[in-house]
Amino acid sequence: MFLFSFSLFLSRVPFISFYCFIIYLFLLLFLSALLVVLLLFSCFFSFFFKSFYFFHFWMGVFLVLFFFFPFRSHLCCRVLVVKRSEGNEHAEVMVSLCSKKGPLGAALSLSVATIGAGTLTLPLTFEDCGILPVIAFMVLVGAFTVISIDYLILCVDNVQLRSYEEISRQLLGRTFEEVARWMLILYNVGVAAGYIVVIRELLDPLVPIIRGHFPFLDSSMRIIVIVWAFLMLPLTCIPQITSLHFVSLMAIASTFVVSGLIAYRYFVPFHSTAAQEGHAVKYFSLSRRMVLALPILMFSFDCQTLVFQIYAGIGEQTPKGMRKVSIISIGITGMVYWAVGLFGYLSNTPHVHGNILTNYNPIEDKLFAVGDAMYSFTVIIAYVLVLFPSRDAVFTLLYGYSSTTCDYFDAAISTKDNLIASFLLSTLSLLLALKAPGIVFIIALLGGLCSSTLCFIYPATFRIRLHALGIAPASSWELFIAFVMLGLGFIGGVMGSVVMFTGMS
Repeated sequence: MFLFSFSLFLSRVPFISFYCFIIYLFLLLFLSALLVVLLLFSCFFSFFFKSFYFFHFWMGVFLVLFFFFPFRSHLCCRVLVVKRSEGNEHAEVMVSLCSKKGPLGAALSLSVATIGAGTLTLPLTFEDCGILPVIAFMVLVGAFTVISIDYLILCVDNVQLRSYEEISRQLLGRTFEEVARWMLILYNVGVAAGYIVVIRELLDPLVPIIRGHFPFLDSSMRIIVIVWAFLMLPLTCIPQITSLHFVSLMAIASTFVVSGLIAYRYFVPFHSTAAQEGHAVKYFSLSRRMVLALPILMFSFDCQTLVFQIYAGIGEQTPKGMRKVSIISIGITGMVYWAVGLFGYLSNTPHVHGNILTNYNPIEDKLFAVGDAMYSFTVIIAYVLVLFPSRDAVFTLLYGYSSTTCDYFDAAISTKDNLIASFLLSTLSLLLALKAPGIVFIIALLGGLCSSTLCFIYPATFRIRLHALGIAPASSWELFIAFVMLGLGFIGGVMGSVVMFTGMS
């Protein structure tokens, strides 16, 4: 209430209202820092958590993050937008960073779509390669992800096309268009199947409890089918991606809480014997399993397939505006990956599972009972978001246009067609998930074969062709970066082929 009243007061003062947003953010930063201090204080004084009230304390922190972030977006929309008036240089229309079409809201949606099943395999990647190589790969892939998004937006602005398929046809030819279309469909359906596998693995320890109340739900397979039918499938039928911005804010808050739980369990182990056991930490490790590292990280940072939808929904539709979105999104994603990967590895080495959450027993550890439920929510939202590009690709294949290429999508494509496409794609992802051997194999395979192609090879090739055709000339340095990205994509493809033929997981 204090923040709301203070911001509302500032917004009424013509001169100060222009700076209201900065003051507001500093207040939010102060509160966030206070929460971090409380977290560190609690870690050092672990006896506090042995009482029954620790659960209420952490639930309170979660509720603050869970409800304050979404409320803040609407608060900023109403308080921080200054109307234009004559004779006042500062009275510019100010689009809030947290508004529905602001960079932060778009970045959070992009982060939710990015942060998914790949996060859970990162501790195993630290175990296989060591801390330093994984962090180096993480920085490398994250930087080239931002650059690849720049290349895609450059294509949108110069050739006035808004899909992988159309840009491929314009710059590379019809063969590359068909390859991009089918790879996009298969990749996103495969990713969606991976998300279902993650939820199924999280439900495995809970089967005895659920079976006690519902005897017919005697396996995780049956439970996941029920979850898919009554929750995931209906959400995939939402016609436009902007309908999920509010929920995306809650999902990213849940992800931060789960990351904090993994870090907390490093400082305060659930079993006292675990803290006494000392295991050598790997800073650098050479093994055949290093082949999995680059494909997993390419998959983990994969968000390019959603760029066109995000770009169509932001207020500042310029390369600079989208660059803000991509940098914020990759920064948020990188912090989450670093926390989950490092602390998950340090807490469980040398017995790190492919899905790090399965290292923690939610039946014994009540914190992770809550954490698993929250992360399942995040993965479900990511599952919904990742099917949008597949649905657009199907519509482009059938009709020649989609929600990203047609300004009158609602009128052009009927609700019936939208529901049929959503149902078929979602059903296919469920069938693949029920037959999938494991999450690590799926992620490494998709990351090596599909992510390397769609997210690095194609954008780099687009940039080179824009230069070769004289549409957007590039400097020598820009061409060098594009060729490095192209080489990185081919290396990832080779590693993905190794995973496919050897069955490594």
